[in-house]
Amino acid sequence: MRVAGVKDVGTDVASELVTVTFDARKTHAPNLHGIILKSGYKPAPMAD
Repeated sequence: MRVAGVKDVGTDVASELVTVTFDARKTHAPNLHGIILKSGYKPAPMAD
């Protein structure tokens, strides 16, 4: 699935993490949160 504004998706199988890099001018975190939930996964923000 492609989502407008998403620049990169990185996965780390060992830690079971996926990192999504996106352009905030084209999409927003709440939109991505909903898309991830609909995909069957539990999104959570990463600490900076």
